[in-house]
Amino acid sequence: MIIALLGTIAVLSLPADPTVSPDPFKPGVEIGDIELRKPAPAPAPIRVRNPGVPEPAPVEQETDPLYCRPEAPFPQEECIPMPEPANPTEAPEREVTPGDVVEAVERVGLPRLRVAVQPAGSTLVNLETIFHTSAAPFEETVDILDSTVDLRATPASYTWHHGDGTAQTTTRPGRPYPALDVIHRYRRPGGVSARVDVTYRVTYRIDDGGWQDLDTTITAAGPATTLRVREARPVLTR
Repeated sequence: MIIALLGTIAVLSLPADPTVSPDPFKPGVEIGDIELRKPAPAPAPIRVRNPGVPEPAPVEQETDPLYCRPEAPFPQEECIPMPEPANPTEAPEREVTPGDVVEAVERVGLPRLRVAVQPAGSTLVNLETIFHTSAAPFEETVDILDSTVDLRATPASYTWHHGDGTAQTTTRPGRPYPALDVIHRYRRPGGVSARVDVTYRVTYRIDDGGWQDLDTTITAAGPATTLRVREARPVLTR
């Protein structure tokens, strides 16, 4: 019993593990006996991956574009090539539209026809007064955008304004006396201003292509012609 007890005391009295640093704050411990150890690194954060959510794309390291150029004095060894500037796409060339043709025709101007009246200068109340005009083919070439456009205008109708508030429309330009194609009877004496407005049908072609009809017609108002309407009175003579 005594031997067993002594063995136990001997085991308990063994010196401490020399690899364990003594407590520096206990009395009797010198600084030289303290073993300095680096602090343990912090554990890496645990990433929990959700299968339903895609992982973000890795962020590329930015580089200075100045040192990515071949002529840079100190180019970077690992340089992200700069993207080539995109060539601006040229806008497609706009084609000539019927609206462009209408604007060109109005800018050039179609012939304004003068009305001829018989009897000339003056007429009588209730007399058949004759109206007529002369129309010539109209052709013109204009530049629209980058194209050459040929124009042709043909009278489609004539609107005769008698000057007394009345008017009539025909498809013919009328003819002088003795023809009676376009006539009018004035009911009251006085001065009037007659005119004829011509409505044209226009065809065009672009760069010697095929001829096309313009969907709309264009009207050119004619200049006024002054006319004196007189009243005839019967006079008895012997």
